[in-house]
Amino acid sequence: MQENVFPKFFALAKKLSNKVKKMIEVKELKDAVIDGVKLLEKKPEVKEVEVFASANRLNTYRICFASNVPCNGLEEPKSVEGFGLGIRVLFNDKKNGFGKEDNDLSRQGLLSAFNKAKKDRVLDAFFKGLPKPVKEKPKLSDYHDRQIMNFNEEKGMDSAYAALDSALTVFEKKKTKAFNVTGELDFLAERMAIANSNGIKEFDESSIAWAWITSIIEGKQDVAGYAFDSATHFKALKPESVGRTASEKSINLVNAMHLNSGDYKVILGRQAITDLLTHIIGFELSAIDFHATPLEGKLGKKIASESFNLSDDATIKGLAGSKKVSDEGLPTTKTELVKEGILVDFLSNYYYARKHAHKEKSYSARNGFRNGGRDYASEPGITATNLVIEKGDYALNELMRELRNGVYIDNIWYTYPVNGAAVGDFTATIRGDSFVFGNGEKKHALVPNTCRLNGNILDLLQGIIGLTKESKPIIVWGAESVIVSPEIGIKSLKIDRIAKGLY
Repeated sequence: MQENVFPKFFALAKKLSNKVKKMIEVKELKDAVIDGVKLLEKKPEVKEVEVFASANRLNTYRICFASNVPCNGLEEPKSVEGFGLGIRVLFNDKKNGFGKEDNDLSRQGLLSAFNKAKKDRVLDAFFKGLPKPVKEKPKLSDYHDRQIMNFNEEKGMDSAYAALDSALTVFEKKKTKAFNVTGELDFLAERMAIANSNGIKEFDESSIAWAWITSIIEGKQDVAGYAFDSATHFKALKPESVGRTASEKSINLVNAMHLNSGDYKVILGRQAITDLLTHIIGFELSAIDFHATPLEGKLGKKIASESFNLSDDATIKGLAGSKKVSDEGLPTTKTELVKEGILVDFLSNYYYARKHAHKEKSYSARNGFRNGGRDYASEPGITATNLVIEKGDYALNELMRELRNGVYIDNIWYTYPVNGAAVGDFTATIRGDSFVFGNGEKKHALVPNTCRLNGNILDLLQGIIGLTKESKPIIVWGAESVIVSPEIGIKSLKIDRIAKGLY
């Protein structure tokens, strides 16, 4: 259908695109890091050295269609690609430095990065060395998609138009007059290799595909439906389903009603849960150092209902956050964070694991990633991979009956902490995909952008009544990790009416 709907633009895009984009191969990256360590560890001023090389490519297909404005639908097909070296050095004077070189794997590029690290070195008493190899082997192997690694841009455009076409078909059948469809499809290919003078020698290849679509019916209320899908393989992504679901959700919100301010029983949908966990609470040890999480001082204490269990697991094949090894060359693993409501662990990289190690507690340094993963131009931070909330026993209608009366909330935005990041207070606006329910059944949709959530994340987690038995992965805009979540029933959440007089 897409070539008939947008024939000129589709033909032009195909003509301008190179059919297959090839990246730098893993062997080139491996040779660069191994040879680099051999060269640099011989320098008399070097105590330990690490060389990291990566090649990344992101293909983006941005959709923007409005029924009342001439447009191409697929407004912005583009790709961003880069490769290079990043070097960390511990010098004999106990100072450490980092340097990087863009688009260069040669000996000249290596020496240039080293000189930058030498020039900008600093003294950090907590930097006690680079990672050392561990006994266990990586759990994942050959889990990436060769079709994404050697990407065909025409097929990417086909997928984007398939998402748009399915959204438009729903509106056409319902004879919807004024609407718009926005979103994007992204295909990310990552390759990395790392070696250090302590014996680390590792490499990894990972691929991710994801799709976001928002369908808005224009009118007095401007109701919006949102849908998302992610996968590690091109063929596993379902763009048609994403487009169709987004439009169907918006249609179901027509003739929505207002909600007065008050405390309500709430069922949080997966997108809302993901938004809150992404923006309001941090499970990284670095967040403790910066007093940027309400979990400070809570290790070993109850922070949630006994029914709430959370882990980070990079070893689940098929999930977009999975990785074979971290960007420090250590095998990834599963880390239990919350067990039966008790905070039992934090995520860490090698630096923070050693900085916070003490007799009572040690931390696993398996979440050292660079800007979310594979970025040679940055040092390893701490990033979650697949945050998995253990599912419960309820079907959604059963959970609604358990709560009897309340509000189902899924699509939220403008989510941010208030009163400081360490307190856990938050606010967020209900954007769409939300409705009021009573006696276990949906009563009416909620007018979008007229209510804000106001609460505390720890109060919310401790007020969990039940969780549904179906989990799905979600990535919110700008996030670096996947959250796999069921829907969650909450005892009480404050909802404030806003925008009175506008709708």
